[in-house]
Amino acid sequence: QLHTFLKENNYRSVGVYTFFSFVDGRKKMHRELAAWARGNFGGVLQSAIPYLSHVEQMGIYRQPVPAFAPASLASKAYQDLWEEICQELLIKRK
Repeated sequence: QLHTFLKENNYRSVGVYTFFSFVDGRKKMHRELAAWARGNFGGVLQSAIPYLSHVEQMGIYRQPVPAFAPASLASKAYQDLWEEICQELLIKRK
């Protein structure tokens, strides 16, 4: 939807990255959709935020996951996402 909006309003979509959140890796549909999107659209990152209770709890704690559960899998997923974004931005700058 974002890419369509940008195109329809004559904005460039260069530098727009997409990632999946609330991904349940046990579900075939989630895995297939992510693979399909990565194969058919540019800018889809490999990192994904899993469907975990710590992600839901951000609203309760009103803090990012690393602030209240730094050793959790969710925190690791956000760190991986951030590192991938940084890597993409560094590659684009060169």
